[in-house]
Amino acid sequence: MSTFPGCWTVIPIPTNGCWLPLFPAATLGIGWDGHTCLARNIVPSTKNCLFLKEGDVVRVSVGKFLPLLLMSVVALMVFAKTVGLYPRYFYLEWDEEVRLHDGRLIVVHLKRRYERLGKQFLPYSSVVRRDTEFGFNPDNKNYNVQLFRGFSPMFLGCYDNVWYMVLYGGYYSGSRNLPGQDWGELEGPYGQWAVMFEGGRWRPISMTRLPSVFQEPNMLLTYGEVEELLGFDGGVISLEDKRSWLKKHPLVYSDVKLTRPNL
Repeated sequence: MSTFPGCWTVIPIPTNGCWLPLFPAATLGIGWDGHTCLARNIVPSTKNCLFLKEGDVVRVSVGKFLPLLLMSVVALMVFAKTVGLYPRYFYLEWDEEVRLHDGRLIVVHLKRRYERLGKQFLPYSSVVRRDTEFGFNPDNKNYNVQLFRGFSPMFLGCYDNVWYMVLYGGYYSGSRNLPGQDWGELEGPYGQWAVMFEGGRWRPISMTRLPSVFQEPNMLLTYGEVEELLGFDGGVISLEDKRSWLKKHPLVYSDVKLTRPNL
């Protein structure tokens, strides 16, 4: 794109040509030259469009275009602050490899729901993780999916054929009162809740009942910005991916160990 004297901006036409509707063309003060000299008058066609060929030149009158541009920017700002440019909620999901304490490797599925706080111009400028849907196959027969509102798993383990999980997060906006979303009281100082898989569902237990062989998190903790997680969406997070993530986002003190309450 280049600029010629007289406040005109010249726009080259793509190789395969294009149609230019007459109404916006006239509104923006667009003319075309048919390879040689520029004419500001637009000649109507049967399609109410001009077909522009490669080599044709379109130029836009900045003087006419600028007020419309400013009006469009103002309208965009109003729309962004009232209706919003992006949906309030969005999801990221992936499969994740998890190494159990006994050396077994399993793959689980996680689907996370995020909420945009307020109306923003950028898609991820103010985002919080709300809920996590966790799916796994405990017996290689019956696939189980559980929604955790306000929580996300940080550890998964199996001991004496019983599955356990440690969650991190917290309740929000009455989420605890929803059916199947009461995960008990916080016992320790670091926001960790224990659950046990029994009778085909997860139910809360005391952290003191967590087998002592379970000591450290073995699932991805989603520190960092949402933009960094977009690359995982729809894929598989391998053990190597998790090691690389930890180098970039080391665990904070409260998440280094699975913490039982002091009795």
